[in-house]
Amino acid sequence: MKANELMIGDLVKISKGNWSENRQVGLIDIEMIAESVYLADPIPLTAEILEKNGWENSAPDVWQKEYGGLVFYWENGTRRFGMNDFRHLQEQWEIHLRIMHTHELQHALRLCGIEHEITL
Repeated sequence: MKANELMIGDLVKISKGNWSENRQVGLIDIEMIAESVYLADPIPLTAEILEKNGWENSAPDVWQKEYGGLVFYWENGTRRFGMNDFRHLQEQWEIHLRIMHTHELQHALRLCGIEHEITL
């Protein structure tokens, strides 16, 4: 994983040899880039993680959650993540992103102004 793919608060898996641990990024600096980032791996986004965080299974392999009028969905088969805005029926829009890892979901939620701490 590259340091430019990370944001403070992202969840990553740190590992070395037989040891591994999930951690939240608290600081990104030269020392981290030099010593630790090569050990960081993304945490795959799974249906189990979505369920722990309040997402509902709306169809086979499709999970969704509403945040204040924005409906987010994640399709496991294609690993597609979308957002629909139904707050204004005349101005419906839809965005599709390819999200495969937990930190990418965190980024998408942050970009929408949604503060939600992901539970693993």
